[in-house]
Amino acid sequence: GNWLLFLTIILVIRVAHGCPEKCLCYPVSKTADCKNRGLIEIPTHLPPEIQILQLQNNRIWKISQNSFTGTPLLKILDLSNNSISSLAPGAFQKLKYLQVLNLTGNLIHFIENKTFSFLPHLKELDLSSNSIIRLPETLGNSTGNITLLSVKHNKLQRMDRVLLELLPNLKVVLFKDNPWQCNCNVFGLKLWLESFLYRG
Repeated sequence: GNWLLFLTIILVIRVAHGCPEKCLCYPVSKTADCKNRGLIEIPTHLPPEIQILQLQNNRIWKISQNSFTGTPLLKILDLSNNSISSLAPGAFQKLKYLQVLNLTGNLIHFIENKTFSFLPHLKELDLSSNSIIRLPETLGNSTGNITLLSVKHNKLQRMDRVLLELLPNLKVVLFKDNPWQCNCNVFGLKLWLESFLYRG
């Protein structure tokens, strides 16, 4: 009797504060910890004020355009080590304050043109350890503030120079462990890298 009442009270408190059952929410740090929970989709009913969302080490396979409409203030989003194979166009467009996006260790093969549009504060984009075979000409509108781009451990054979030139604030680029084709297609990347190194 008393135990059931206690559980009911806890459940009511969780719902009142907008924290999903499989997550832990910390109001002071504005963090939702949903990692290692066996989730297959982005949880709903998250507190709208959270700024850090930890979703790593789950089985999430899909991100839709509406996945983050309820959490517009996110600054850090960690989706590493999931099963995401594709990203819907505009999947992140509601996150205009996002600064760090970690998509390491998923199953992504393609990045569509302008996938990361409307993220004016994005500084770090980590696409490491996927199966990406090509990148688009542009990551998206308003992505010029990116300072770190990691595409290491993928299946890239080439990269358009245009994409990199649209990221004027890049400080760190991680390219290693890709099967780059050393032919005329890589010449633009070579020229960009020389310019990048020359700028220090």
